[in-house]
Amino acid sequence: MLHDVAELGFYALLESGISHDELDLELTSRAAAAMGVGEAVVDPEMPVAVADRLRADGIVMHPDHEAIAARRRLKSAAELAGIRRAQAAAEAGMSAAAAVLRQAAPDDERLMLGASVWQGFGHEAGSGPLPANLPIQIDLWPRDERSGCWADMTRTFVVGEIGDAVRAQEVLVREAIERAREAVRPGVTGRELHAMVCDVFESAGHRTQRTGPGEDPNEGFQFSLGHGVGLQVHEDPGLGQTGHSELVAGDVIAIEPGLWQRDIGEVRFEDLLLVTEEGSETLTHYPYELTP
Repeated sequence: MLHDVAELGFYALLESGISHDELDLELTSRAAAAMGVGEAVVDPEMPVAVADRLRADGIVMHPDHEAIAARRRLKSAAELAGIRRAQAAAEAGMSAAAAVLRQAAPDDERLMLGASVWQGFGHEAGSGPLPANLPIQIDLWPRDERSGCWADMTRTFVVGEIGDAVRAQEVLVREAIERAREAVRPGVTGRELHAMVCDVFESAGHRTQRTGPGEDPNEGFQFSLGHGVGLQVHEDPGLGQTGHSELVAGDVIAIEPGLWQRDIGEVRFEDLLLVTEEGSETLTHYPYELTP
């Protein structure tokens, strides 16, 4: 049942002189009372002030991350349609970025085409000019406005000469993403998928999160394989060392193996996969070619 804020006294509260935060808490309390909530399973990430107020009202709350996450795992038809639209937007954005890189020209160690930024890694935005002859990562995570659902994808480009060391990185990362993709199905855990990718990199002599870093904390593959995607860009299930829950049909996951080396940077690819009854469907349709 829906409860209009006007019925909960919203306009009277506006004139009462209370603060915005106090108004939100009061409306939350009144809404819970109107719905007859006396006991509830809640998200452990609930704001402390909200939890304190509801407990003060006598509501018994049971924080349960697994129960809340399970409600989000199986994507509805509307959510999945939104994810597909967001992914289409990500691919359009990646194509636009690749088109810009195609126009750039190496000048010494940097690319020249108006203003640009020095690449970082992960979600670090970077600053300064982009490098020539070295990997450039582009990580896009657009959100579909209609459904509120996200997509997430990464590709790596090199403008200029692609050296043997970068090609070796590319080969390993592509092997890692394909091995993970082939293994995705209901019942497999994120930890198991992460271990398969670690096997690929460790067998080639690289360090992983499983072995720990060397002198440089970023050396090798020092992060999880990926994460769930839906109403949040990062949500359950986890695909790393702590990914103990089994995949279920209806999960949408991002798998993003990458390999970082101090003198080169990182090659990383990221695809979205829908877990199906038989295995998985890849929702990302964009090539892995390093040349933009």
